[in-house]
Amino acid sequence: MIEKEITFTLNVKKQDFMTLIASPLNLPQFWMFLKDIRIINETEYIAKFKVFMNFNFKMKRVILPNQIIHEGIMDFPKAFFRFTVTLLEGRKELVVNVKGEYQGPFEFLAKSPMKSFLENFRDKVITYYEKRQQAFTVQELFKKLSEDSKDKIIMATIEFNSKPYDLVFKKGKLERVEGEDYNTFLTQILTYTGFIKLLKEEEIYEEEFNSLDELLEKLKSESENKEIVAIVEIKDKKYTVIVKNGRVIYSEIDPKYIGKIRLVEVNEK
Repeated sequence: MIEKEITFTLNVKKQDFMTLIASPLNLPQFWMFLKDIRIINETEYIAKFKVFMNFNFKMKRVILPNQIIHEGIMDFPKAFFRFTVTLLEGRKELVVNVKGEYQGPFEFLAKSPMKSFLENFRDKVITYYEKRQQAFTVQELFKKLSEDSKDKIIMATIEFNSKPYDLVFKKGKLERVEGEDYNTFLTQILTYTGFIKLLKEEEIYEEEFNSLDELLEKLKSESENKEIVAIVEIKDKKYTVIVKNGRVIYSEIDPKYIGKIRLVEVNEK
C-alpha cells in the first residue's frame, strides 16, 4: 500500500469546510482523475476514476467530529482507496491534513499520481475559497447585487465587522436580511467605510413547505424519467436531496425532522 499526505491551512470555518468535502457531489471539482459520481444512498456512491486504467470504486463516507473519510474498494481487479481529511482548529486558521492511501494495480507507479492528486485537491480548495472571498466597498457591493438580481432572486452571504450576513435581493432591491432587523442592518452597513467580503452568491427559489413529506412528494412527482438534485434550507443550513424516477436516492436531511423547509435550488439531470 502507498500512503501520501500533505498539510495546509485555510481561513474558513471548520463546519463550512466539512460540509463542502463531506458531500460526494462536490468531489468532482476537487478530485483529480475523477470522471463521474453516481449516488447509491446517503453514505455510499460509485466513484469512476481514470489513472493508467479505469477504476470504479464503491465508496462510502464517514463523518467524524474532526475528520471526513471517503474510502472504497474495487472488486476486479482488487483495489482499495482511502481519502482522509483531518481538521484542527487553530487560533486564526483551520489546519487541514489530507492523507491518500491506495493498494491495487499499478501500485508501484502510483506514488507520483497520488502526490499530484493531493496537491491538486489543496490548490483547488484554496482557489475555491479565494473566489468566494471577493472584497467590495458598500456602493460596489450593492451595485453588483442589484444588477445580478434584476430578473431573479439571489441570496448573497457577506461579511463585515467579522460577522456573516445573508442578504436576499429581488428585482434589483434588497428584500430582507435573514435573521436580522432590516432597518438596523441598513443603518450599520450604509455607515460602514471599510471593505466587505462577498463570500457566496447564488440564485434561490421562494418555495416553502410545511413538512419534509410535503417537499418529497413534490420532488417525487416532478422526477419522472429524470434525476432532480434539490438544495433545501432548514434553520439557515443547506442540505442536498436527490430524487430519481419518483424515488429518493440520497438525502442529507434527518428523516425525523419536523418543521418548515425552504426549497432554494433545483437542478435536473
